[in-house]
Amino acid sequence: KKYGPLGYNIPYAFTSSDLEVSLQMLQALMVEEDGTVPWSALLYLTGEVVYGGRVTDAWDRRCLHSILQRFLCPEALNPGYSYSSDGLYRPLPESYSLAESRAYIDALPNSDSPEIFGMHENAENAFLRSQASELIEIIVSVQPRLTATGVIGSGKSNDEIVLEVVSDISQHLPDTVEQDEPATARDRAAGSVGHTTLNAMFASNQAAMRKKSQERQAKGEKGGLEDPDDLSNSALVTVLRQEIDRYNRLLAVVHTSLRSLTLAVKGEVVMSEHLEEAYNSFLVQRVPEKWQEAAYESCKPLGSWVKDLAQRVDFFSTWADLVISNMERKMGINRPASKQSPLSLDLGEGEVTRDGPRSYWLSGFFFPQGFLTGVLQNHARKTGVSVDSLTFDFHVKTASSDTEEALNDTKQGISILNSAFKQGQIPPEAGVLVFGLYLDGARWDPRTDSLQETVTSQQYSRLPEIHFNPVQVTLSQLERETSSVSDSSTAATAETGQPTLKRMYECPLYRTSRRAGNLSSTGHSTNFVTAVNLPSLSPSEHWVTRGVAMLCQLDD
Repeated sequence: KKYGPLGYNIPYAFTSSDLEVSLQMLQALMVEEDGTVPWSALLYLTGEVVYGGRVTDAWDRRCLHSILQRFLCPEALNPGYSYSSDGLYRPLPESYSLAESRAYIDALPNSDSPEIFGMHENAENAFLRSQASELIEIIVSVQPRLTATGVIGSGKSNDEIVLEVVSDISQHLPDTVEQDEPATARDRAAGSVGHTTLNAMFASNQAAMRKKSQERQAKGEKGGLEDPDDLSNSALVTVLRQEIDRYNRLLAVVHTSLRSLTLAVKGEVVMSEHLEEAYNSFLVQRVPEKWQEAAYESCKPLGSWVKDLAQRVDFFSTWADLVISNMERKMGINRPASKQSPLSLDLGEGEVTRDGPRSYWLSGFFFPQGFLTGVLQNHARKTGVSVDSLTFDFHVKTASSDTEEALNDTKQGISILNSAFKQGQIPPEAGVLVFGLYLDGARWDPRTDSLQETVTSQQYSRLPEIHFNPVQVTLSQLERETSSVSDSSTAATAETGQPTLKRMYECPLYRTSRRAGNLSSTGHSTNFVTAVNLPSLSPSEHWVTRGVAMLCQLDD
């Protein structure tokens, strides 16, 4: 609870009565005729009934069990067993007197080390940073509003500062994801059209498909395989249209509030409650609440949020332009050279018919779960299998440029369009490549292609591209995966003489570092995207207690 998302995603209200019931239950179960300790019963009753009865998040329940296994285990009865590597926290031997026990307790530090919970020392730094952020927010919230002179030292009034922020945001964000440019008379005379939108192209494509179907029926031909030119057969095109609609609605909310706020600051309209909240938010670089309600999950401040939104719009605009250009080539429509996208003309040899990015920016999706489902649906249609029988197999594609320094440098921004559309090889035949993800609480080692301990004082690191490859799961594979995840004692007691032996850590992927969200019908948080299996040289419980997770975006 102290360490926030690195501990539990949701802060649970554990009470002293939970501890008392657990102690009474421990005392009752220890009375066995043969002298054995029912470890499995202790773990279940404590982790699932007493403390676990308050836990609503599945990943928090996994964390709780991993922490309890450090205390409720047969090794805890062995001499010299310690709960931490420094030996400070340990079970007291039976030979200790009351005075010696008191002396040991008095010698313990006032604040517990994160190591006793199996966490990295960076967890303490994260706790201190969160406290500092809360203190700054409180100071900013209670400081007086200087409407006449504005911010001290700036020489501008609050109205001038807000109008500048409104102007900057309006210049950085387009009105819509796609700018519809009608064709000129010269273009129509040359047999070409202006730059159309994806929805208009989709409607035109569906009309052409219906006409082609009617012609086949008139000739007495029966319907055969799906037409590859039919855009409705691609689940990813459907996902793209939905994402564009969501971002268009968000952009409409943003620009409407900006125009209304400008008029309100000038005194031409009444300053409503929402506009006043947006006014105050701009002064402290916070995203207005009305925008947050219409937007995706994000913990970024206002400046970073606007920049991130502009990158998302550029990504989907370029993807839509790629689909439209590909369909125009198939339909024999000539686009004027002045209206062609310079990016789409430089895709590389053999990629002129590509209708999707080389690699997908999963962080940019309004609803990333829908995109992953679309990938599975496309594969199911292609292979003729049930989509319910498919799951993802994950392969981290470490490139030569993915050095330790590059992956640890999270401050250096990446070019979204270059990574998605221009760099690297052609996309894989099955599945998709995904980039732009981060690790929280660990780092990726490009030499061993596995998880490693994070660098001191650095909580986040980048991940290389990951290949999400749809595979069909058989019953035997499902049983093997379940046993490999649940049988932690076997992994923990495995021979360590082979450092190259890799285990798999089921790493949850979240949209933001907050991790918590509304509980969905699946039992997961709405902030949760999916679980990715990452290779590791350490047991899975090691990373569970460290709170290691993947993030779609950082807070800065």
